[in-house]
Amino acid sequence: MSTLDWIVIAAYMLAMLAVGVYYARRTKSEEEYLLGGRHMGGVSVGLSLFAAILSTISCLATPGEMIQHGPMAFADIFTYPLVYWVVGWWLIPVFIALRITSAYELLETKFGLGVRLLGSLLFLSLRLVWMGVILYATTSQVLIPLSGLPEWTTPLACIAIGAVTVIYTSIGGLRAVVVTDVIQ
Repeated sequence: MSTLDWIVIAAYMLAMLAVGVYYARRTKSEEEYLLGGRHMGGVSVGLSLFAAILSTISCLATPGEMIQHGPMAFADIFTYPLVYWVVGWWLIPVFIALRITSAYELLETKFGLGVRLLGSLLFLSLRLVWMGVILYATTSQVLIPLSGLPEWTTPLACIAIGAVTVIYTSIGGLRAVVVTDVIQ
């Protein structure tokens, strides 16, 4: 990679941090931090959800699935529009009307604190493992080979990318996450 490529990567990471700082300064309440003030556009939230579901793993694994299972792999892909339509037009409006902060709050209301905590623990465990795999796969299979960096720098690149992501999402709240997802 040339110097210009590294400048673009650094500028991109700084831009993501700037988005986090921008929304951190505009956030005045817990509701703004956790829910984006409940005033985010449906298109940007939809794009963010789409970006959260798809990842490098999706892009790297889909060709392998197609080779192994042939056209049957399309069965999954063809269901996505239906799932997005049901979630976007039926489920999300119900959750918005309930004025709850999270699905876990709904679990507690319906089934008690134990179910809420179990649901939260299972979700966090799944996400930590999933994000670790995404970060490592992206770094080791894409970034390091393309950049020409030695293999031993993989953990350092994972730490740098992970740190930038944690910083801008932590300081900027949900709005920063949605905006950076849309940019990405």
